[in-house]
Amino acid sequence: MENDENARQREPRAAQRRPPNTRRLLNRRIRPGTDRSDKVLFPLRSATVLLGISATAAHDVFGGGHDCRETVSVWFRGVSTPQPRPEAISGAPSLFQPHALSACPVHRRRAATGPVVYGTPPSASREPHPPARGMRATPAARPGRRMGLLLTLIGVVGWLAAFQLAVENWRVLKSPGYRPSCDIGPVVGCGSAMAGAQGNLFGFPNMLLGLGAFAVVAALGVAALTGAHLHRLVWLALNAGAPAGVVFVHWLILQSLYVLNRICPYCAVVRVVTIALFWYVTLHNLGNGVIRAPGAARGLLTLVLDTHWILPAAWYGVIAVPVLTRFWPYWSSLL
Repeated sequence: MENDENARQREPRAAQRRPPNTRRLLNRRIRPGTDRSDKVLFPLRSATVLLGISATAAHDVFGGGHDCRETVSVWFRGVSTPQPRPEAISGAPSLFQPHALSACPVHRRRAATGPVVYGTPPSASREPHPPARGMRATPAARPGRRMGLLLTLIGVVGWLAAFQLAVENWRVLKSPGYRPSCDIGPVVGCGSAMAGAQGNLFGFPNMLLGLGAFAVVAALGVAALTGAHLHRLVWLALNAGAPAGVVFVHWLILQSLYVLNRICPYCAVVRVVTIALFWYVTLHNLGNGVIRAPGAARGLLTLVLDTHWILPAAWYGVIAVPVLTRFWPYWSSLL
């Protein structure tokens, strides 16, 4: 406890003004005393902020604008009171509703753990008691900084590509004669992909799925970079969503090659990072025991972990072959 207090006193004043859970995750000397609730709140809050930025940019920068003070702000004040007013958020645009709903777990978690007392050492505020002898602690997996950096990179790159697609789609909807910046030539372009049924498979633009999914991935990556222990169920949920994304992007690849006859550059970025997300999350879960590998397969798993880059490189190569052969006359004309 004394070490935590001394570490806090040595911090710069600017660092002490940061929110308590952020300071406890970003400061190495205080991080060991951080309890699980702070590490859970950090990715939850990050996801809420990223979803809010996405909705605000889509409506206020590229759209007609929306006054959040009459809808979203009323909803947040009601949840915090707590006197929720669901009618306030029901009238908000659809992009703001996931942003508002994502804050519910944050308020629920905060209500369960209680308010944070400023100036109190983490070990004296809410540090959980160690498990009794013979009992197992809640299963968690520590991803490490390399995995955290990879998740953050995948989340940011995928989110930016999905955001750019959303911007181009918004401009096309506003001005039907607008030519998207990604329409580079007769083969490379995203206009037909966004306008076709393939770009609105679930009744809304596919890029909205990417904005939400990659925001969550980036938030988990930031949490991992700060040393958070992510629960086993979080990794299993990520490993369940990634294969669904891989199947979806491969279906879109087939549609692009043999139905639309166009290659969307921003979509290609999303497909590349989705494959990487599935591959490395699966390897992480197998290597850390989140998913138990059969005893006979452990030798193969060790080999795959040592040569982890070979299979995804071959995977990308297999995809590149039909891309080259399908449009070879166009590619050869560029040489």
